[in-house]
Amino acid sequence: MFARGLHYLNLVRLYGPTPLVLEPFESDDDASVARPESVDIVHAQIESDLNDAFEMMPETTTDKTTPVKWAAKAYLAKLYLNLASRSNDQAQWTKTRDYALEVINSGPYNLVSNYSNLFSMDTEFTSEAIFELSFARVTD
Repeated sequence: MFARGLHYLNLVRLYGPTPLVLEPFESDDDASVARPESVDIVHAQIESDLNDAFEMMPETTTDKTTPVKWAAKAYLAKLYLNLASRSNDQAQWTKTRDYALEVINSGPYNLVSNYSNLFSMDTEFTSEAIFELSFARVTD
């Protein structure tokens, strides 16, 4: 649910009402999915997925590549920020603030002492990383 919510959030921010696929295709004929009439349908699914992910995901993990529940809450704040900036709805601005503060105050995140370290190729999974993919260097 976390991955679907995250990816649909990125898609809807880039393309607006994107086709919403919630079940695997049974055949190639099913692969043609129309865009929904309103982006609100996609936003509701993102909100549902991220809320479910928050409830189901662990609070902490020793595996740095696995997102935790606070990542879901942080992306909910990002969703509400997106909605608030589109509509200027005070309730959405308030949700944005409240969810972000909850992540800041309750989550396992802290600012790093040296900001420039965040951009070093040798730095991964700092205390600021809410969700980060691991990478490998290939040398010749």
